[in-house]
Amino acid sequence: TLVQADLEKPVWLSGLALSAGLYLLELLDRLVTERERAPRLYAGSCWALDGLADPNSDIALTLRRFEQFLLAELGYAIEFACTAEDGAPLDPEEQYRFEPGAGFLRAVAASGDTYSGSVLLAIAANDYASASARRAARQVAARALATLLGPRPLVSRGLLAGHSS
Repeated sequence: TLVQADLEKPVWLSGLALSAGLYLLELLDRLVTERERAPRLYAGSCWALDGLADPNSDIALTLRRFEQFLLAELGYAIEFACTAEDGAPLDPEEQYRFEPGAGFLRAVAASGDTYSGSVLLAIAANDYASASARRAARQVAARALATLLGPRPLVSRGLLAGHSS
């Protein structure tokens, strides 16, 4: 239940941006406790909605950055630059697997659920230029959020299906 809102300006979304906005708001609805004071989350969601409303912005990139911000604000920040085992810096030549709640662990061999250290280090540096960094950031965020969201699927995911967000 929204008990108070001070809108500085309305945000008008349509198309994919509208679907992305609904996804963002559904994440907040499911992960933030009712009546919880969360001014940083409010500011972050306003930033993300403004980004989605900007026709020149990259919707997928806005969502990835918001997902990372949301996880950090909820106390589940993902450390993309070091291993969960010992905090050692990632090796760009090695492969790693993501374990929700822990972080990145060295993988014995590359597989469909592993990521190269170079891709993870790019994400840590906020460099989403490569398709592999974008894909890895989306997959890792989805796995991390899934553990917090539980088995009930996000309704908004269906709206984003078919898009590369």
